[in-house]
Amino acid sequence: SESTQHPPLKQLLPELAEVCRRCLAMGEDEPGCCAHLDELAAAWKGEAEAEAAKWRAVQYDSEYQYFYNVETRETRWENPSVTVYFPRDFKLNALERLRDRGYVQCLLDPGAEGAAVGEAREEKTQEPEEEEAPSGALAAPQAAGGSPVAAGAPAGLEGAKALQEDGRAEEMTQSQAPVDRRTAEAAPGAPEAVPEAASAAWEEAEP
Repeated sequence: SESTQHPPLKQLLPELAEVCRRCLAMGEDEPGCCAHLDELAAAWKGEAEAEAAKWRAVQYDSEYQYFYNVETRETRWENPSVTVYFPRDFKLNALERLRDRGYVQCLLDPGAEGAAVGEAREEKTQEPEEEEAPSGALAAPQAAGGSPVAAGAPAGLEGAKALQEDGRAEEMTQSQAPVDRRTAEAAPGAPEAVPEAASAAWEEAEP
């Protein structure tokens, strides 16, 4: 008898490469290519079933078993489900990839896939960015106190001058207005020290 080991799957590559070259040679004949792939798939399945039927499991001692080929009298430890069906499934998966026209097109024109990837990256880099708040000259002018100016306020240097003049006029008006002593004392947070101008105004206002 003869003992063998499971051959590596790389031995299947020359056969698959020949199938691929034949499909590529068919070009746009998709029905013809699919028919050829169907024939190969049926043939490979039949060969695998016929090969698996030749093997028998033999019990060795009480814990182990080996497999015996009734036709060639070959023995092996590996289960035929691995040595026969796994290579078959590997080849069938390769045939399924050749049914994908996009995959075949990439094989015919390797640069097409690279161009598609480049276009996708370019589109991603050109995505619109979020708009940022205006800064510098485009930002809304602020008053002397630091608060933003209301909408409709004059912009530019002249507008800033006008705002400053309005602020000064408002401060002068507020400082010159008479204040009721009772209202000031009742107001929360009133200062302890009363300005002299305000005291004089209170004395004049009293009866």
